[in-house]
Amino acid sequence: MHLDLAGAQQLKASGVQSVNVWIHPPSIEALGNRLPNRDQMTPEEIKHTLAVAQQDLEQASALGADLFQHSIENHNLDSAYRALRIIARSLTSPPTTPQPASPSPHRDTTPSHPKTP
Repeated sequence: MHLDLAGAQQLKASGVQSVNVWIHPPSIEALGNRLPNRDQMTPEEIKHTLAVAQQDLEQASALGADLFQHSIENHNLDSAYRALRIIARSLTSPPTTPQPASPSPHRDTTPSHPKTP
């Protein structure tokens, strides 16, 4: 689910259990360099998007771990996607703590070849 900051705050306030991941650009400058390459945004749309992003970055920094359990700095799409997959796997995979070996309750402990005198 994709939420903006206000949506993430509403989700938390509702009491719904969630794991929130903040995915953000390395800087406003980096975002400003990326936006002209996206979907032919107009200069006005780019200016508005950068203003909203600046506010979001400031607000997210202030909220910190209170709202987000994870933060991914999106240097490039591939590394951000890998980081998000690692987080998702950690939530859906059983713990990887090694368990002590225990004998199977159905294990046959009789010798396979009887000893002959």
